[in-house]
Amino acid sequence: CDSLGCLLSFGNVTSGSRILVVDGCHGMVTGAVAERAGCEATIVRVFTDGLNKQFLPAFNLSRAAQDMIYNIPAHKVLECSAEVGTNPVETSEGDAMHRVQQQRRVEREAVVLQLLQCGFHSLVMVPRGHPLPLLRLLLPRILPSGAFAVFCQYIEPLAQCLRDMSATHLGVQMQISETWLREFQVLPGRTHPFMATDGSSGYVLSG
Repeated sequence: CDSLGCLLSFGNVTSGSRILVVDGCHGMVTGAVAERAGCEATIVRVFTDGLNKQFLPAFNLSRAAQDMIYNIPAHKVLECSAEVGTNPVETSEGDAMHRVQQQRRVEREAVVLQLLQCGFHSLVMVPRGHPLPLLRLLLPRILPSGAFAVFCQYIEPLAQCLRDMSATHLGVQMQISETWLREFQVLPGRTHPFMATDGSSGYVLSG
C-alpha cells in the first residue's frame, strides 16, 4: 500500500533509531516498521483500547526483532516521570514461571520508561480515533529534528492537527499529502488510466 510506504518514508524509519508507533491496524504498521528498521531499532508501541497483534505474525520477524518491540498503554506515558524500577515483584507463593514472566514484564516496562525520558527519533501514527489527543501527548517525546507521520482517512482531523501544532510551535515543515493510487490499463496500443477509479486512499500529515 502506498499509504504505508509514505508513512515509513515521511516518518524516517531507519535502522538504529528509536521509534514511537500508534498502530490502529491490528499490528500491520508495527510489523512494517519493524521489518524496515531491523533488529537495531527500538520500537515502542503506544495503545489506547487494548493490544491487538493479529497481523504481526504474518511478517515472520526474527526473535531479535520481536524483542525490540515494546508495548505501553497511553495512560502510562503520562506517568513516565515516575521513578523507574520501583514496581515490586512478588516472590512469595505462586508458580515459578509466572514470577519469571512478571519479572520480565517489569524489566521491559522499566526500559520503556527510560526510553520515554530519553526521547525518540520518529513517530508513526495510525490511530483509530481522532489523532490530535495522542499527537499532543507523544510529539513532545520526539527529539529535536525528529520526524513524524500521521495517517488518517479524512483530511479534516489532520488539518486540525496542523493548525494546533502551528499555533503551539510543535513542528516545522509540516505538510498534508494525499495518497492516491490510479490503475492503468496496459494493452497494445490501448494503455491509459481507468476512467472509473476509487477516491483518495487517505492523507498523511508529516513534519
